[in-house]
Order: sequence, then C-alpha cells, then structure tokens
Amino acid sequence: YECDDFNTYPEQQGWSRRTVREWQYLFQNPTREFQAFLQRWLFLGPLTSLSVLLDHRALMQVLDIDAVDQQTFSGMRGILELLALYLKHISLDTLCEQLPRWKFQVILPAKGIHRQLAEIDTEGGAIDPNILEIVKDLLSYIEQGSDCDPRDPVDAVATALMLECLDNLALYFGTSKSSRLELARCMSVFAHPVAKPQDLWMGLRSCGWCPFEIEIITRNLPSSGVLFLQNVPRPDQSQAHRMITICDPVNRGGSPHMEPVAADDSSLCKSYQCSLRQLTDDTYETRHCLDCHGCGDVVAKSFELEAILVGDGSEDGSIPLIMSIDPENDSSTIQLVKWRPEMIYVAISHVWSDGLGNIQKNAIPHCQLVRLSKIVRDVQMVHGDHVLFWLDTICVPPDGTGQDEAQNLALQKMRLTYERATTVVVLDSWLMSNPATDVEDTELILKISISVWNRRLWTYQEGALAQRLLFHFSDKFFDIDEAWSRICKSDDIIFISTLLGAVYERYMSIRGFRLSKPSFSDKLKAVIDTCMFRTTSVPADEALCLGALLDLDMAQIIDTPPAQRLQKFWSLLSPFQVPIYILGFEESMSTKGFRWGPRTLLASRWNIQSHVGTKTAYWDSPPLCGTITELGFRVETQGLVFPVHYPVGYELYVKD
Repeated sequence: YECDDFNTYPEQQGWSRRTVREWQYLFQNPTREFQAFLQRWLFLGPLTSLSVLLDHRALMQVLDIDAVDQQTFSGMRGILELLALYLKHISLDTLCEQLPRWKFQVILPAKGIHRQLAEIDTEGGAIDPNILEIVKDLLSYIEQGSDCDPRDPVDAVATALMLECLDNLALYFGTSKSSRLELARCMSVFAHPVAKPQDLWMGLRSCGWCPFEIEIITRNLPSSGVLFLQNVPRPDQSQAHRMITICDPVNRGGSPHMEPVAADDSSLCKSYQCSLRQLTDDTYETRHCLDCHGCGDVVAKSFELEAILVGDGSEDGSIPLIMSIDPENDSSTIQLVKWRPEMIYVAISHVWSDGLGNIQKNAIPHCQLVRLSKIVRDVQMVHGDHVLFWLDTICVPPDGTGQDEAQNLALQKMRLTYERATTVVVLDSWLMSNPATDVEDTELILKISISVWNRRLWTYQEGALAQRLLFHFSDKFFDIDEAWSRICKSDDIIFISTLLGAVYERYMSIRGFRLSKPSFSDKLKAVIDTCMFRTTSVPADEALCLGALLDLDMAQIIDTPPAQRLQKFWSLLSPFQVPIYILGFEESMSTKGFRWGPRTLLASRWNIQSHVGTKTAYWDSPPLCGTITELGFRVETQGLVFPVHYPVGYELYVKD
C-alpha cells in the first residue's frame, strides 16, 4: 500500500468510475483481484499510515536493531508488540499532536467504508433500473448501500479487529497521562463502535447461540470479544433454542444446534427474549444435585418463618437466616435464625431456571441444603467462619401459601437483605461448570457478563447491592471487584487496545449501580444501562425489583394491583429527580398522566431496536430533571419569549 490520500486510492489502483450495473455485478461476483485491492485499501492502508505516523525507521535506530525478524513481528500481535517497545522510547507529546489529523484522514474514512460494506442492506429491495446506467466512483457506490459484502469473510473480520484496535490506540495515546480507569471509561464512551461483519454473527448462530444471546454479545462487545466467544461453549449446550433455522451463505449445511421451527412460532427465541428462560408455574421443577440418587425435602416451618418476618408485640420483624448443616444431619426441618446486628451471613444469588427454586413451599431437597452449607462454609471471610446464609426459596413465602403479610414484608426487606450480607455468592450452573484457576480475569468477566445469571432482573439488584460479590466457578470463588483492580494495573497494550473498554462496560453493568454517584439521576442511568438486556418471567416484578433497588416505599408498590405497579413506581420518584431523557423511550404506557413513561425498562422489541441503553452515555451531568405529577411529566427550564404583534396565524405555519 502506497498512497498519500486514502480516499483517492481506488482511482490510483485503476478502480475508476463505472456504471451502477457494473459495480453491482462486481460486488456480487468479486474477482480475487478486487478482493485483494479491498484488503490493501481497508486493512493495509490504515496499518501503513500507523507505520508512517510512528516512523518505524526511527524506532529501529532507537532500539539499535539492524534487522528485525519478520516472522517475530508478523500480524497484529507482532505490530502491537513492536509498538509497545516503541512507546518506551518516544515522546508521546509529539505523537499526540499528529493523532487528530491521522484519525480524520485515515481511520474515520476507513471505518465509514467498512461500516457500509459490513452492514448489508437486506431490506432495501431491488435497485431502481433507471439508475443502473448512472456512472459512479467506488466511494459513491459504497455509500448508497449494497446487499452484499464483496470481501473475503476472514478479511472483513480482520479489518474490523484492526480498526477497533487503532481507534483504541488513538485514545490510549491521547489520554496517556490519565489513570487506567479513566482510559477505560473514555474507551467505553468515545470509541465509536466498528461495524461487525455478518460472519461474526453467523459464527455465533452456527454454534447454537440464540438471537437474544447474540444481541447481547454483539451489542456489548467489540469484534475481538465476539470472536473470543465463538470459541467458548455456550450455556446449556444440551438444550436447543427454538429459532428459525438458517444456513451459512458459504456452507449451506445448517447447524445441529438449531431446531427447525415455523417462522411465526410464538415460542421462538427473539432478539429481546430467550424461550428457554421463560418460566411458568405449571412446568417448573425443583432439581436435586447431579450426584443425588433421590432424597427428601427439608422444609422451613411456616409459623417460624412468619414469626421472624412479622415479629411480635415486643420486637419488630427481621430477616430470617438459615443455619448450615453437616452432611450427616438428616433432619427434615430447616433451622431458621432471626438476624441481629452482630450476625454475619452469606446471601445466595441464583438462577431459578437452574432448579433451586420452589413455587409451592419453603423447601429444597436435602442434597441441595448440604451443598449450599458447604459453599457457605468455604467462603473465606475476614470476619470469621460463616454458618448462616439467606436463600429466597426458603426465606420468602411463595404465592399460594396464604402468608401474604409475611411475603410482603420479605419483599420489603429485600434490599436490606443483600446490603447487610457480608458476601453475596452467585450460583450459575454454566459458570460452575467452568474452571477459574489459571484463567485470565478478562475471560472470566466476559463469561460472567453473558451468563444466564446476568440476564435476569432480580439478580441485578443482588449483584449491585452486594458488599462483596463472589462468583462460584468449578474450582474456586472469583471476586469480580478484586479482578477489576488487577485489570486497572495492566500495561498489556494488546489488551488495552482491544478489550479494556468493553471489559469496563461489562464490569460496570454488574457493579456500576454501587459505584455510581449518589444522585438519583446517576442511579437511574445505571439501571437503564443494564436493564435493557434483562428479563423477568413475571412482568409485575419489574416495579418490585426496581423499587427495592432505588430504595422506594415498597409497601405502596406491593399494595398496588400488579398491572398498575409500574405507574406507582414512577409516581414515587422524588420531585426534580427524574432526567428528561426518560422521555426518549419509544414504547410508552397508555394510561392518562403516564403516557410519557416507558412501558418497560427491560428487554423488549422496541427498547432493543431503539438502542435505548446506548444513549445514556451522553447524558448531561447533571442532566435536566423533571417532576412526575398527576397530569404528566413536568419540567422547568429556561425558554425564549417572542413578542408577537400580529395574530399567531400570520406569524407561524403549523403543520399537522
């Protein structure tokens, strides 16, 4: 690649103006020569410009190297390793002066062209015959959109990886004096996403990932992260997602992970829901441990549970805790303990679809109680050994038990339960099947971010409120906060230029609420950012969970009919605390006075399509806030007054 002007390179290489018909045929039937040209232009062009920017000859002089082994420094990894050496010997101030020009002249045009090629227009229809004979240059033809990407799929993926890397490097150079945390935040906000080639999406689909999982992965991770997850076994490999069967455009063989279904099947996995995770009372089953050959249930006595939650005339209600047991303990009754300020305990956060719940009574199989007891006692704590723990299946009366008052009080205490726990331990069957020893922190955080646990609404508050959050892998507990602290100390330029910003976003999606500023608008922003990719099997639970998380009056929400609970949730928000950006949701409620309000903050077709969660990064700090009234959303702000000396009809044109 030799060219001073990136945009005129096609003409210099002989790919001059052609008719739309000729370009269309070439894109649909690309020659090897044309594909090679696109590779030189979009892949080697930006890399060559980086080499010129860094002045590789000066690098060789600084390092006193007569010759460089081309094999040692080949490929992107080699380029980055060479760059790491170079950064130790140059003045970044000089380099930073050249960065804006480099980004404007090379990186931004390359990203734009790559996006037009990668984002295939499958719904545009046939090109108007009247324009087929119009003569255009290559750039103009690409800008109008195409129904195919003429590049080799591997080359398209490599280009996406390279452009993301260079974009992050530009931020790295420009913020060299900032902390690693600030750099990560900048990368998550200002590194504009690079379009992901269809081959990345197809790779996940052929491995059995469902549309909802793919939406989460491709929306939240760069191409390097998506490529990594193609090589990670997906959760619940034994279960096939119900989705429309598709074929790879190159290999028409289909996938063994895809169950053939009709396109209009209502139970299909979609971009905003996974059919495997929609639980119903009619089909739910509590499971035994895998190595259990059959055991009885251990049950919490309902009157003891109610007495702890409700209290008596002399004492208020409290949080019920479970006493762990030894394996040889064969009692059929669970011993409950009333929480007191001097007590320490572990709260268990689990995924109900893994089978640790019970919709009929406060009971679990004996084998599960033994397993949980061992987990709790294995947790290493600075405060001493743990023998007490909390589990919602035991400590919250389920529907239908007739303990409505006790159930309501348990829900009201949900926030306190997780806040007071010394440690929250996460149990996810997929994570527990993966080892953590000798595995990089980055990989473990990425796995946590796409786990089933991280897609459910109730588990969000459990991770957000925890003082200490541990994830149970097959061979050890993983402290996500300690892992992030280690990542912030990393000087690995390969990691920094590829995944740092994405890992920061994934970490903040779990712990951002606890780490955010104390203002309500910042807390609400954290909630919106993470809820767009979470679901719940019971829609009325949304108001309950968010109300507990934001420390609202839970009694009022619980006493409201389920269909109106979200309205009650919004009405409880403090005056002048709700950011005006909340009006940006496209799907709103239909009730008078609340038609401004989002129908849901969770994953839905409208929220996914409108990219709601990607907009909060640009909220003003502090944002303009309003008040919720009986008539609607009210905001007070500055305005302009236009003196009018004629009837309004003479001054303004009104369009209906």
